[in-house]
Amino acid sequence: MNVYSELRSQPTGIHKLSAAKANQRDRLLTIDFILVAGFSMLGLFAAIEPLRRANSLSEKEVFRFRLTSWDGSPVVCAAGFSFPVDAQFDEVDFADITFVCAGAAPESNIPAQLPDHIRKLWRRGKTVGGLCGGTFALAKAGILSGKRFTLHWEHYAVFVSRWPDLEPNRDIYCIDDRIITCAGEIASADMMLEVIFDRCGQKISQNTMDLCLIKSKRQQRDEQATAIASRLGNRNKHLLQAVAWIDKNFLTETSVDSLYNAIGVSARQTQRLFKLYVGQSPLKYMKELRLKHARSLLAETNLSIEDVATVCGFDNSTHFSRTFRDRFGVTPFRYAHFITPDARVLTLPPPQAAA
Repeated sequence: MNVYSELRSQPTGIHKLSAAKANQRDRLLTIDFILVAGFSMLGLFAAIEPLRRANSLSEKEVFRFRLTSWDGSPVVCAAGFSFPVDAQFDEVDFADITFVCAGAAPESNIPAQLPDHIRKLWRRGKTVGGLCGGTFALAKAGILSGKRFTLHWEHYAVFVSRWPDLEPNRDIYCIDDRIITCAGEIASADMMLEVIFDRCGQKISQNTMDLCLIKSKRQQRDEQATAIASRLGNRNKHLLQAVAWIDKNFLTETSVDSLYNAIGVSARQTQRLFKLYVGQSPLKYMKELRLKHARSLLAETNLSIEDVATVCGFDNSTHFSRTFRDRFGVTPFRYAHFITPDARVLTLPPPQAAA
């Protein structure tokens, strides 16, 4: 029996370990981290360091972890550093838990064969997970339907466009049966502290936190992004309602006309609040969200410019191209064709002079 098949999908406080779990505490737990090009160093190290500390505090090897890649070659992270790995993924024994670690452009960087292998692990009763953009591999494996899962908020736009029937939540991490997903970055430490607590108990978990200089562990359902009030530096309830409405509806609403009825505030008052605290009108704020969404789609998907324009609510590709160029200083075509596999913008050549 896989001990993590019993991890609950509900927010966890002080666990009451079952006898089955308690009996497995002496068994070595193996964890594979499959590195995908563009992965986040911070997300990976935040997951590994608590495991190392827990082993030291336990005075024995409770967790054995290793870095792998699909072909055994070093993997370049998002910061541009090349990381050697311990083994080729398909040549190692199956671990108890396998995490796919991805970051920049996960849709294109995940090896084509990897999702099939993740699905095979899942069907064999193993626990699988994703850090940051690694959740894309689980979605491609077809194992997320009906599950609670998450990924880094910067990948939401591309993920939802790719899998409209799957709805990621905005929790920092999720544990749902044998699927563990995490937004990555510092949240990886919170997730791994949960695993350590479940495996080693309160004392080791708390001491691990102390050694990692973590004052308190966040819970699964803590949200990733800063609250709107903190982001705006204002707690006016009408302004917060208006921003939240646009954040939720900017792709489905063609204008902000419905906004005023939704929050019960006049157009004039809403415009005044936005100008004072956001620095732009509600319509411009909505357009900015659409353009940023479009930029993510151009960088991380193979959607055509016409499709991106339609998805992002523009009347036609000509209007979209002109608006995109005015905002980012480059046309959508040039942006989409001068992006490296890890989503770093190359130096763009100058536009061709008009004949």
